[in-house]
Amino acid sequence: MRENVEGEMLPPRGLPQQRGRNNKYDKYGDQSELEAEIERDAKLLYQGKRLAKIEGFSGYFEFMSNDFPAEVFYQGHIYSNVSYAYHAARAPNEKMRNIIQKSPTLNSMYDIAKTFDEPKDWAFRQLKVMESLVRDKFRRSRELREKLQATGERELVNVMTADEDNAGFWGVVGNKGQNQLGRVLEQIRKDIVDDIELEHWLFATFPLQEDKRSLPSIKLEVSKDNKPIDDVLLDGKSYYLMGALPKKCDYVMSHPSISRLHACIFNDQEAGATLLDLGSKAGTWLNGEKLKVCFPYLLKPGGQIIFGQSTRKHVVSIDYSAVKSNFEQEEKQFERELRQLEKLQDPNLDKESVKEILGLVKQDTVYVGNLEYSVSETDLREFFKNCGKIISIRIPDDYQTRRKKGYAFITFDSEAAAKQAKRHSGMLLYNRKIKVSIAEKKPEIESKVRKDAGKNEKGLDKELVRKDFESRHGHEHSHSRHSHQRKKHGSASSGSESERSEHRRHHKGGRREKSRERSRSRSKDKSSGSSSSESDDGSSDSGSSSSFSIDEGHYDAKAEEKQKGKKQEEKTEEKKKEL
Repeated sequence: MRENVEGEMLPPRGLPQQRGRNNKYDKYGDQSELEAEIERDAKLLYQGKRLAKIEGFSGYFEFMSNDFPAEVFYQGHIYSNVSYAYHAARAPNEKMRNIIQKSPTLNSMYDIAKTFDEPKDWAFRQLKVMESLVRDKFRRSRELREKLQATGERELVNVMTADEDNAGFWGVVGNKGQNQLGRVLEQIRKDIVDDIELEHWLFATFPLQEDKRSLPSIKLEVSKDNKPIDDVLLDGKSYYLMGALPKKCDYVMSHPSISRLHACIFNDQEAGATLLDLGSKAGTWLNGEKLKVCFPYLLKPGGQIIFGQSTRKHVVSIDYSAVKSNFEQEEKQFERELRQLEKLQDPNLDKESVKEILGLVKQDTVYVGNLEYSVSETDLREFFKNCGKIISIRIPDDYQTRRKKGYAFITFDSEAAAKQAKRHSGMLLYNRKIKVSIAEKKPEIESKVRKDAGKNEKGLDKELVRKDFESRHGHEHSHSRHSHQRKKHGSASSGSESERSEHRRHHKGGRREKSRERSRSRSKDKSSGSSSSESDDGSSDSGSSSSFSIDEGHYDAKAEEKQKGKKQEEKTEEKKKEL
């Protein structure tokens, strides 16, 4: 046996340590007494588990039932309890809702509800409607909220019978069911503990305006004894809480009659600015009328509000100018989209045109004009450095003089940076007012530059390159190039085999031989006086078939035919002599 630190004996290594039974049972020597004690403990454990769960909303827990008499607000009407409001919500028309609202008893209300079918979308809306109704029930009564909070963390089970409508969805029948009503109650209880129940009730009960572009600016002009004291601006939120609690209220009031959460002004999507009394002790007045608890009242410009017993008056001022401006912008955007759709109806549109219509071409490049000719890329980077990250700068120059043209294209990493750069239009750069605008889309810019400049891939003019090459390399390049031109213009064939061999001999000859031939040709031209009809660098004796002159810069087809005719006559004379 082993010993631990305190000297107690431990079982040998490798053997599991046995868990002993409860020490309180060691005092029972008699087996029957031991079994009786264990049975009592089992009953207590079972009762404890039962206490951890509230099964059925009856007796003390009847306040959680939908049939409990507690007023509920739904879509402008007050109903006797949740069940009345729930079946009114599923009614097909306003007339049937009024009949349900005025039903004298629960049984008569249920009989009326059985006469009409549920809406087609009711399966998707019923849970949301139920949650809003149950939240409104507890929001209107502090006592009910305190009772629900007192249930602690116990599970809330809505036990129902099989003959009740939708029993397996809202509750439990024979330990089977979704218990959706119990889950809603547990969520409301959690929100009460977390102190967010009021906010969730507002969003579940009223259609709050959450789009900031549609929120008006509300101002409360505070006065006392007809003397202005202060202006309270309420702007940028869906709702505003008013009371004595600084941590939660947007407008804090210090009068003794003001409740912690006294009233609320919220923006309804349809009605606009609306005032609520949140169950305050001293009440809230609008234009001399005391408000019902948690009942919405529409606010109008010039309306007077009094909170509690305070002598201060709050005159309402509502500014919808920003909302109107946003609406006009949305209307213009809608019109632009309509025009886009009309343009897209054209079946002959190509891909680039569609991109341009839809605004998919990135406008991240600006055109900068009226620049000083000495402006460099570094100068432009320094001038536009605060606009955003610059991707590239292109300063075009004249392809002949290599002098800058006085404008540039600057590409940024975003459209916002390009718009910021556009604001620099009119500023001075080297004592010149520059012009900055969003450039055309890049493919158009590049194609326009290439078209105007007539440059090759290396940025050099093709015609200038050709002339420069011919002036440096002489007639050799001119001869081969314009031999091809003769074929293109449909010139006569090269003749017999001997003529083609003569033509090949001319191309294979060295520069020295060609120089001699040119000299002989010039001397012969001078003696015959035929220089006006033949080229300066070609001769009939040399065997050259070209009549292109670098000085003249054109191709003379008649002169070439004349040369061919002379050569043919010479060859014919030679053959006659041989015969």
